[in-house]
Amino acid sequence: MIEICLTALLTVCDQSAVEDSIEVPVAEPIPAVITTNPAGPKTITFIRSGPVVLRSGQTVSGRRISNPHGACIEGTGVSYVRIYNNRIGPCGPLAGDAGISLDHVHDVLIDHNSFDDISGALLASNSTNNIVFEHNYATRIRGPFPRGQIAQFNHVVGSGNRISCNISDQTTPGYGDGTEDHINTWLSSGTVASPILIKFNKLRGGGPSKSGGGIIAGDGGGSYITIDTNILVNPGQYGVAIAGGHDNKLLNNKVYSSSFAWSNVGAFVWIQNDSASYGHEVSGNRVNWTNKIDQQNPWWTQGNTGPVTMSGNAFGDASVGADIWNEMFPQCGDD
Repeated sequence: MIEICLTALLTVCDQSAVEDSIEVPVAEPIPAVITTNPAGPKTITFIRSGPVVLRSGQTVSGRRISNPHGACIEGTGVSYVRIYNNRIGPCGPLAGDAGISLDHVHDVLIDHNSFDDISGALLASNSTNNIVFEHNYATRIRGPFPRGQIAQFNHVVGSGNRISCNISDQTTPGYGDGTEDHINTWLSSGTVASPILIKFNKLRGGGPSKSGGGIIAGDGGGSYITIDTNILVNPGQYGVAIAGGHDNKLLNNKVYSSSFAWSNVGAFVWIQNDSASYGHEVSGNRVNWTNKIDQQNPWWTQGNTGPVTMSGNAFGDASVGADIWNEMFPQCGDD
């Protein structure tokens, strides 16, 4: 296997051989992506692999990983890992059978992978510092609840955590049970200096879940989360949201949905689970959202938190349509 060094985020290299059970390389096409907004693998040739159990300092690259009986990649207590340039899925049929399942980890970079036919792409639990998920491409996320995410941070805290430049392209309604939240941050928190950053993602498709949707901060609590400059098209019951915690932000997102049986609201701040919630900001968002009774419902707040800083939003912006999906994020580049 070609040695790959992890620059910037990580400094460890790994030259380990692939498992003896791996078959010969097979050329396989990946789903089409927008080349000026790159996501997914950088090659179409992969080595077939069964499930992977991570060890610290490892790089996993160039594999076509599947597992009919569980998660495709698992790691507990590991650090300084890179998962790069793989095709992942199908994985097992149960909710816990994610593409990548991590617990008690830190310093893990997951980039330029494609995921297909999975309960969820990434589940990172009870982890700290530098959990990075970027430039990944996901199709046929099937749940069931509580999975159904392209990425879920579950009790992830500390600095350097981000979800950026990913594409989740799902059908409406979804495959299997479909997506729940495309991106969820259950009880996760960044820091003042380094909030959890969810930026430059493109998310399309949702339902039939009547609770899931696009991107949510503060779910169950959690603070210092910034949801900035994402594109969402028909993502489910809601678009972008703050549901608790403090100092969470919805900034510069474009959100569109036509009417479906599960359509509710484009953006909201509703403190569901805790009373000590404050310091939120909702600015620069453009939302055009039609609910299940064919009425515009781009924004709602229950008013059960302190003042929410708001400026520059365009709620009910008729110029925002399904064609926002074709817009590019040059900031993601071709790295």
